[in-house]
Amino acid sequence: MWQWSVFFIGFLVGIVILLIIVWLLYINKIFFFEYCSETQPTCKRDNYFSNPSDAIANGYPVNEILTIKNGNMYFTRPPVTNNCTPGNNQTILIAFPEFCAFQTIDGVFEGTNGGIGDTYIVDIDGEEVEVVTSRSCNPISPDYIISGTPILAWT
Repeated sequence: MWQWSVFFIGFLVGIVILLIIVWLLYINKIFFFEYCSETQPTCKRDNYFSNPSDAIANGYPVNEILTIKNGNMYFTRPPVTNNCTPGNNQTILIAFPEFCAFQTIDGVFEGTNGGIGDTYIVDIDGEEVEVVTSRSCNPISPDYIISGTPILAWT
């Protein structure tokens, strides 16, 4: 009976000594721990959300990831996980925002991107009008649309 208790205590002491040795090897990056990274890796392309819809669905607020500067909308790509360090420039120009405000002589009307890219569907006095734009909501046709600006919103 006395022999089993001595064996059990010796076994526990041996495990503690082995854990201390492994911990010292890891802390000093010796033996098979020499290839372990000491710093957090830089995020790669797949470590970021690639579109605003995914980022918003995962809890990022619109005003944190979308900005409007000089009439252009930009998307700052947030990281998918927090186990990497974000790179310097993750800001992307959104050429065709999801929503635009269009100015006519009758007022300002909100348009929604029709999914084609440069075409927006605008409800003007109950009539759906297709507005074709160049980058950043600048209207090309119809002629009575004076100007357009991106709206800081996304779905």
